[in-house]
Amino acid sequence: MEIDYCSRLTAVLDVVRILLLQGLAFRNHDESSSSKNKVNFLEILNWYAKRVEEVGNVINKNAPGNNQLTSPMIQKQLVNTCAAKTTLAIINEIGDSNFSLMVDESWDKSIKEQMAVILRFVNKQVLEVLQNVCQDGSVADQKGLASSLISKMENFEFVFVLHLMMKVLGIKNELSNVLQQKDQNIVNTMALVDTVKDRIQDLRDNRWDELLEEVQSFCDRMYTPVPNIEDKIPVQGRSRHEG
Repeated sequence: MEIDYCSRLTAVLDVVRILLLQGLAFRNHDESSSSKNKVNFLEILNWYAKRVEEVGNVINKNAPGNNQLTSPMIQKQLVNTCAAKTTLAIINEIGDSNFSLMVDESWDKSIKEQMAVILRFVNKQVLEVLQNVCQDGSVADQKGLASSLISKMENFEFVFVLHLMMKVLGIKNELSNVLQQKDQNIVNTMALVDTVKDRIQDLRDNRWDELLEEVQSFCDRMYTPVPNIEDKIPVQGRSRHEG
């Protein structure tokens, strides 16, 4: 019984991974046994069962009625689990790496200026290249630029903004994906907009100290100086010694 369950779960997860990798929808409005087109999830699973005997022996009619692992709720739980595991894998890969923001400025067909902001981490090899250019570069401008990039990446303000962007972009991610879909449900979309606004407001009202602690902890691990919040910040372009 347990072996059948593991085989059934593995087969279902195989289908889930295929759909997630291809960015395909899981469901249709009619997934009954009489439907001629149950859409991707059930259609692929049925195809899988016909092609692989071990799969066919543990799903559909050969599975207990209360343990099919094909209901919409189960599909959603498996997708959320895959998302959580993927996020964890990314976090483990990033570890204590440095980060950078890449900004791409462009114009669309309506002549409106757009700016794409990409958050990515810079691995140790990239940092080593910058350090080598800074120390051994033959062109003064390149050495100066490399030194400037290293200095900015090891700055508290830079680290703080990146952590803040990670939080905000993470909150807006689901909404961004929905807005890119062709068949948008305006009611669901507006509800999601309200949810995102509430979460951002909650970040501002209740999670600011938590964010600051995360940034300070990161800076401590990376030996990045943390300024005293009470210190006066000099206006840019003015000498620190001016009153």
